[in-house]
Amino acid sequence: GSKVTSANMAADIAELLKTVDSVGTEQSFIDLIVEGGQAAWPNPTELTEVPKSDGPIGVIENPIKTGSKVLQLAISREIERPVKMISSSVASPKASLAFLMETGSWSEVIQKTSELVCKDSTLQGVSNAPIRLHLIFCRMVALWKIRSYIELESELRELGDLDDAKYQYDTYPETFPNKQGSMVPFSLRVIAAELLERRESGLAALDMLFELKNKCSNEIQRAEKNRKGDSADLEADASIALWRRRILTIEYSIGNCLVRMKDFPTAFTCFQQLHERDPKNPHLASGIGRIALGLGDISNAEKYFDIAANCESCSGDDKLMMDGLLGLAQGKYAESAKKFESIDSNSFNALNAMNNQAVSLVYSGHLLEATKILEEATEKLALTQASPAFNLNTLYDLQSSNPSRTKLKLIPKILEKAPEDYVVDALKFES
Repeated sequence: GSKVTSANMAADIAELLKTVDSVGTEQSFIDLIVEGGQAAWPNPTELTEVPKSDGPIGVIENPIKTGSKVLQLAISREIERPVKMISSSVASPKASLAFLMETGSWSEVIQKTSELVCKDSTLQGVSNAPIRLHLIFCRMVALWKIRSYIELESELRELGDLDDAKYQYDTYPETFPNKQGSMVPFSLRVIAAELLERRESGLAALDMLFELKNKCSNEIQRAEKNRKGDSADLEADASIALWRRRILTIEYSIGNCLVRMKDFPTAFTCFQQLHERDPKNPHLASGIGRIALGLGDISNAEKYFDIAANCESCSGDDKLMMDGLLGLAQGKYAESAKKFESIDSNSFNALNAMNNQAVSLVYSGHLLEATKILEEATEKLALTQASPAFNLNTLYDLQSSNPSRTKLKLIPKILEKAPEDYVVDALKFES
């Protein structure tokens, strides 16, 4: 990309932050439902960040860093990796970074942020410290996405205490005369907390998340205390709204952490409480219904699926998906298969629907038909999610004494379409 000035970089920061929020941990439960939950067999373990299969055919254990294993497979079998084309029409490095994040090109994100932070002279100096921190945060999101938790932990150690004075606007009154508080992106703090669950323990992560929540509550109390009488105080109102949104973000993270800890009853209660404050969110209601199915609570599953279906933003395909999952839990496999088959083949849910249709057929004893459905998904959509690929390869294992030759045909398609956070164990090749 072409060189940009500090002014241009500052002007572009809002656009990038929209991308950061969409791929980071903000309301990550919703992201999981959108990205992974729609394909999930009704077992709450599949509401985690998809290191597991969405179908009951098998479970992927101990996911490894993405890229290395699948590329080794391709190289060892002389399969050329397709080149992902990045749009040359994106002029500024900042916009280019946003594009890379949207397309899941996480290695390129790491490279781009390193270049901008270390080599771009326009980003040096105190005045650009907030922009540098946001770029570092983008790098951390990329490391999170490819599960490079050790490297991410090292990056956080280099930053040190996120509450240090050097990260406060108040420390530089001449540079930032009208700003107060921290310049550290809030989502970076959430990532730091959730990293504890990956590297240490879920309880440590919960402790840090609750500490963050308490800080947010204190900020709300401070803003309410400093309101200018009973009259409208737009600044105070904006501050209170911001901290309340952050509490919501933390509570989604707490719920996700409980799911990963397999404390499903507590997670169910947590998300129920969230739903009381976010009642018009169909993805949240649908996700609660899925957890209920995993707990064998058909009554609550139906209740929350109905709530989701009655939300204005819930599509017809979303309703078919929930009906199909409920049918699976009730043993109505043929009926469920028809529901999944009815979902628009051009919709966002198409791959998930075909995967779930295949699962229904497997439960009905129709393995060949299930295989055909997933092979059709490969041709139409490419198996860019781990679960359909895992299920297809499991079916190959069940039906062939030498499935490796058939599996090899999947690699080029997956390499061409899949993002870099793809769980490569789905390919089910022996090490």
